Amino acid sequence: MGRGVFLAWMILITLAGFAQSGELFLLKTSEIQIRDPFIYANEKDGLYYMYAATKKPFRISDGRAGVMVYKSNDLSLWTEPELVFVVPQNTWADPQHGIWAPEVHCYKGKYYLFCTLSSKKKLDTPAGRPQNTLRGTQIFVSESLLGPFVPTARSGPTTPGDWMALDGTLYVEDGMPYMVFCHEWTQVEDGTFERVLLADDLSRAIGKPETMFRASDAMWTRSGINYKGTLFSGRVTDGPWFYKTKNGAMLTLWSSFDDTGYCLSYAVSQCGDLNGAWIHPEKPLLDEGHGHGCLFYRFDGQLILVCHSPNNTPLARATFYEIEDTGSGLKINGKMNVK
Repeated sequence: MGRGVFLAWMILITLAGFAQSGELFLLKTSEIQIRDPFIYANEKDGLYYMYAATKKPFRISDGRAGVMVYKSNDLSLWTEPELVFVVPQNTWADPQHGIWAPEVHCYKGKYYLFCTLSSKKKLDTPAGRPQNTLRGTQIFVSESLLGPFVPTARSGPTTPGDWMALDGTLYVEDGMPYMVFCHEWTQVEDGTFERVLLADDLSRAIGKPETMFRASDAMWTRSGINYKGTLFSGRVTDGPWFYKTKNGAMLTLWSSFDDTGYCLSYAVSQCGDLNGAWIHPEKPLLDEGHGHGCLFYRFDGQLILVCHSPNNTPLARATFYEIEDTGSGLKINGKMNVK
């Protein structure tokens, strides 16, 4: 095959995805550094949307952080990222602090971005703990998966204004929207899962949060966190994500640490709803640096878990596993082979 023919053949292969979907897929999964990956499988256009916090090269000129999205039709090759949200100026949050755990949910015909923001406001700090600062999840809304996302009516975090809170997610139960989020170990030592009822337009919390479970409720979690070079006692709760099995069992994914490092596990509600009580398996689902996952259905109907691994920020990548719904829990069937 002559060089000219070979180059033409390669160009045709590269453009094949573009011809089918109108998108140009150039980035391999292995090339995208990401923590807390979130996938929205959009059946309307046959594309997977992977939301991620911006890194410095993708921030706008004044250094503000934001959220970007990659698109794919096979979970292996992705488009260049598009900016969908930038932290507003003159708000409660530090616009140059990194964003954590962005998620996008469709609710009543609109798209809602949940993301964790941090401020410089110092909070009263328990003795022997790291300095606490206001951190929380705020909700933003858009008519499109591509944004732009703007604040809902509330100007501050939806989580309490005197908490270190993170990783809010949406769960609708009996037609009522709830946010489930985590209370930081840095403030309470034994991190918790919390739930709070939201207004129908997701603009504010109604009432006070209720504790669902604590990190120490799972026998596999480890106490002891190396935080900025200092060892503190504490147990982490991260990354809630809800799923109902084929038999109606309700479970939540979540992450913490065991002796192997960052782990991803799940808890099952004994009564089948947010009320719990929550039962924890003896061992996590994935260990050795896997964490902060969500579940979605591949377009062929296969249940997929995405999480990041390893738990080293420069090396972290989206990692995909095929999952078996056992009716009472989840089982790893195998790791997806992506580029």
